[in-house]
Formats: sequence, structure tokens, C-alpha cells
Amino acid sequence: FASEALRSDSEVVWAAVQKSARAFQFVGGHLCEDVDFAVKIASYSPGSIAVAPPALRRNKRVAIAAIQQSPTIFNDLASELRHDPDIVQLAVRTKGAKLQQLPPHFRHDKTIVLEAVRNDGYDLQFA
Repeated sequence: FASEALRSDSEVVWAAVQKSARAFQFVGGHLCEDVDFAVKIASYSPGSIAVAPPALRRNKRVAIAAIQQSPTIFNDLASELRHDPDIVQLAVRTKGAKLQQLPPHFRHDKTIVLEAVRNDGYDLQFA
């Protein structure tokens, strides 16, 4: 096992995540709350958000970075982010989320539904 000092070293963590997104779950120290570093990780390896430390997993900037690289990551986001209107709209716009995957109240939001059916008319059935 790597020491806490090494798990807190951004160079070591960056090298590990470049080999495996799941390595982000072992990050330590100040990196557990370093949003800028997490945005860098999520931009490179969006799947890392699924195993990110809780504070980073719930961070909107980190979520946006992940969705912009891999829209289908929407289902791996923390629950509160899957309920955030900005995140939902981005996920729908980038074809990362279908209406059937969204919390029910978004299926009544004209902006969200319109964005979804513009991408896939079949989504109308879930509105």
C-alpha cells in the first residue's frame, strides 16, 4: 500500500489515474478536496467521478467536466447532482441522459423535454 504522503502527491495520483480511473478512489490528504485537481482528473478520465472522494463527487464543476468529456457519465453522478437543473440540461443536451433516466419532475420541464426530443423524438413517450 502507498503511504498517505504518496496518495496525497498530485504527480503520483495523476500517473495512477492515467492508467486506471478507479485509482482515484485511493487519493489522500488535501487532494480529497482539491476541486481544480479533480476537474483535471474528470476531464481526462470521466469515469473517475464514480469513485471520487465524496466532497468531489458532489461538486458541480467536477460533474460538468466529466459530462463534457463523456455525457453518459450522468448516471454515475451523486444523486444531488442528478437533480441539479444545470447538470440535467447539460446531460440531455449532450445526449448523456434520456428523459426516462431523469428524476420525474424534469419530465414536466418544457426546456428539458424540448432538448431531449430534439436529440431523440422517441423520448417524447417519457415526457
